[in-house]
Amino acid sequence: MKEKLIRKAKELGFADVKIVSAEPTAVIGYPHETDPAALLPGARRVVVLFWAYGKPRRPSRRENIVLSPYYLESNRSYHKARELTAWMQEQGMRALHTDRISARLMALRSGSFTGRNALYVHPALGTFCILHTVICAEELAIDPPQPPIRRLCDSCGRCERACPVGAIAKGELNKNCLRRRMGRNPVDEEVRLKVFQLLGCERCQEVCPYNRDVPVADTPEYPVADILNRRAMKDLQRVAGRNMARTNIVLAQTLAYAASRGIPIAEETLAVLEIDPLLSEMARWARRQQENRTKPDD
Repeated sequence: MKEKLIRKAKELGFADVKIVSAEPTAVIGYPHETDPAALLPGARRVVVLFWAYGKPRRPSRRENIVLSPYYLESNRSYHKARELTAWMQEQGMRALHTDRISARLMALRSGSFTGRNALYVHPALGTFCILHTVICAEELAIDPPQPPIRRLCDSCGRCERACPVGAIAKGELNKNCLRRRMGRNPVDEEVRLKVFQLLGCERCQEVCPYNRDVPVADTPEYPVADILNRRAMKDLQRVAGRNMARTNIVLAQTLAYAASRGIPIAEETLAVLEIDPLLSEMARWARRQQENRTKPDD
């Protein structure tokens, strides 16, 4: 059954699969459920699924914005994990796909470590992998921990230098990571001019030595005007998921991106956004940035 499960997971596109114990995790104050059996009574194993994705690319045209590849692949892999769980249930297994246990802690049971940017380092995939967990009640054979790989994270420092907001060096990833601070509406004022793509930031991963061989992702890009006029929202939400690509968050980030890149925003577009109570602050700020760029020098 384990061999069939791994074969099916790889058919669905997962790059790696590990079977680990469903024993409770003794982590005080951790924001996830620490006992898989609390979610699936009789839990014996956790299937850890690794979905590989690529580095972000740059937009082909100045007036375009690229979607972070993480969100495209996160949505895609979520549905594949659900499909695998349904297949497991069809095979007679009691299985539950969940994000209420820490996928990172479960992955660590299979070996390797967490890098300075708090991301799991996979021996073959680096940090460009999305983790999913499926709890099951079957006595599947547990995979032995993978052989250790050389840990560079205590001396490399590349991620610290690449972080646009200095969150890694300050040890403030939980509250100051650009991905977190730009995921608000309005976008935190101190980071608005640092937004360089939609929905995320992979600067620390791009420079990581463990990601040396990771290819550039084939990620969609959208004209800024099409997002601000909402013409591109339907397709964007289709590929990234409606929960991730929430309209007001996407519009706020696109306004920040346009301002940071000096991309002109049509007057009629700004006028519509300025009367939207959820977007008026970002729209007024973007207008000020645009007006300051066009003022003649004294």
